[in-house]
This record gives sequence, C-alpha cells and structure tokens, in this order.
Amino acid sequence: MALFGLHAPWRGPPRDDAVLKNLSAGQSVLVEVTFPLGIFVSSQPSLLEITRIDPQLSQKSWSSKIVWDAPADPSIPGRSFFTLVDQSELAQGEHILAYTPTGNPVEGVRIPAEAVILSEDKPWCYAVLSDGHFRRVPVNLSLELDGGYFVAKNLAPDQRVVVSGTGLLLARELGAATPGQD
Repeated sequence: MALFGLHAPWRGPPRDDAVLKNLSAGQSVLVEVTFPLGIFVSSQPSLLEITRIDPQLSQKSWSSKIVWDAPADPSIPGRSFFTLVDQSELAQGEHILAYTPTGNPVEGVRIPAEAVILSEDKPWCYAVLSDGHFRRVPVNLSLELDGGYFVAKNLAPDQRVVVSGTGLLLARELGAATPGQD
C-alpha cells in the first residue's frame, strides 16, 4: 500500500469498494501530480484542476477533490500527490498540466490572449464600456492561464473585451491617420 500512499481512498471500510470498481472499469483514472521544487504547496491541495498539455487534443479539463499525498520519489524532485479523475479521456502515461489554488483567493477575470495588445512596451486590453467607447486596461503577462491571462483589477466578470481590431483601436487612440478620416 505504500505505493499508493498511506491515505488512499480505497483503504478502510468495505464501502470504499466503489472507488476500486470505478478504477478497474476505467471510469476513474489515477493521476500522479508533482509540483516542482520552489512551487509553494505547503499542504495537501483540496482541489486539482487537470488539463491536457496539448490543447489541440481537447479543450476539456477535469476537477478532482479526492487528493492524497503520494510517496516521495527521489528521481522526481518536488512534492507529489495522487488524485482520482472521473469520466476523463486521459490515456495511461499521458502527461498533463495540473493547477491548484494556493494562498488567499483573488477575484478577477480571464481574458483571451488575442485581446492583449502591446503599446509603449506595456500589455493592455480594451474593455468595452458601451457601443463605440472603450477603455484600456493593463494586463500582467506573468499571470498567464490556458489561452489567456488573469486580470485582477479594472474588469468586471461580465464585461466584454475587444478580441479583434485592437490594433485599429490603438491607432485611433494614438491619433494615427487612417484612410477616409480627416
């Protein structure tokens, strides 16, 4: 049992047999997640978000709240955990990306990468205020998410952002001459 950690969910009373049945039937997948050294994971995560490395294969992601410590492996430095992912399309041995919340929650929104424009060596996006009215919002490129960026300030959760035509908006904002305008 040391192979699957001391607190595997199928250990204990017979009522836990459902976990093993789901594993053997392929309805659940056992995933080992290792966070590299330097990534601060002080305690066992309460939630893991799993997604494929190659987004072309699938845009799906899976959540798992069944997480337990994996035994230390000296050949893989870092802290490891096991998790069960139900109803996934993950293949045996497939490499994945795993995310877990750390620290205090931070509210914000995810914007698509296509919404970001660089101006004066700074990344921005345009928030839509109303028809024909826009506001530039700074974007921190170090807060990258799958296919986009996390913006913690200056955008409401339901606020629209410009995804195409940002270059034209920037040119108009900066007063660049465009054909047909006086």
